[in-house]
Amino acid sequence: FLAPIVYSQIVTGTLFGLIFFGDFPDMYTLLGAGLIVAGGFYVTWREGRAEA
Repeated sequence: FLAPIVYSQIVTGTLFGLIFFGDFPDMYTLLGAGLIVAGGFYVTWREGRAEA
């Protein structure tokens, strides 16, 4: 239920830093965020298959 809110914090935090501080995340930050989001999608997909 709260997972979409947590994932949106990654995006809004990145945009906030970019707009107000001109701070663009480096490659490792983007890679880490991508892994977190991909893991969340994988768990959601796996749980959806288990219920079917």
